[in-house]
Amino acid sequence: MQVAEQGGNAPVISNRANKVYYLPAGCPGYGKVAKKSHVSFDSAVAAKAAGWDLSTGL
Repeated sequence: MQVAEQGGNAPVISNRANKVYYLPAGCPGYGKVAKKSHVSFDSAVAAKAAGWDLSTGL
């Protein structure tokens, strides 16, 4: 699992409990993932390639 370093841009945050990732813009759950559950990716492409799914926002 990667840690994001994007020169000031917010990373894609994932929840290790359910393997769902949240985008920094447009995903209401982005700020709600518990710190202990965070997994960060440099991009949505990297998260998807690692087998994680985009949050449906429901």
